[in-house]
Amino acid sequence: AADEARAALQRSSQGLLLWEQALPTGRWIVRPEQEAIQARFQLGSSTTVLLGEPGSGKSALLSRIGEQLSALRLPVLAVKADFLSSEVATEADLQRELQLPALPSSLILSIARTTPVYVLLDQLDALASQLDLNSGRLNVMLNLVRRVSGASNVHVLISARLFEFNHDARLRSVEAESVVLSLPPWHEVREQLVAIGVDADAWPERARDVVRTPQALKTFIALAQTGYAEPFVTYQAM
Repeated sequence: AADEARAALQRSSQGLLLWEQALPTGRWIVRPEQEAIQARFQLGSSTTVLLGEPGSGKSALLSRIGEQLSALRLPVLAVKADFLSSEVATEADLQRELQLPALPSSLILSIARTTPVYVLLDQLDALASQLDLNSGRLNVMLNLVRRVSGASNVHVLISARLFEFNHDARLRSVEAESVVLSLPPWHEVREQLVAIGVDADAWPERARDVVRTPQALKTFIALAQTGYAEPFVTYQAM
């Protein structure tokens, strides 16, 4: 039964685990925050919230962490909250949505009796009140977090944008250690640009700041691969 539960969690997690992690060149931007998160996994239990600006690479980092845990054959439930149907209003709805054999909280706590379990919930900000006025999905996800947080062998990692986390009382109610995802330093971004033949040393400061955001860097590299490699002073212009 435990093996079946682990397999069910794995199947339901593919949306996040298969999320694109690398740049269009296939290269990965090393994020030092990953070490801080994985250090918390060494505790008996942990609840961590990864915060960052839009496009800072939160989904890619959660996907990478989840993929590495899965490669070690550790049980992982990874959910992209923004992929959930707006009809999800209870944990039973969430069970059906994820096609699990039992309530997610029951499966997690059951498996945790014998081995660590990792719960990765991405983009809870997409369900915050500023963006999602007609759905109770955020309550379902937060109730799941409350049911399993603090249990021995359970490690919860959620992600959200800084603005929504700071302005939605429900998100702020999560008792978790915060890790803020900083943007990559310019010298690392410059290395990625040099790898595709772009010399950005003469770029204006604003153009450099734009491509320090991983989402913008991915977009710029995709454009550069089509032959357009001029700097942009805003992401909207790109």
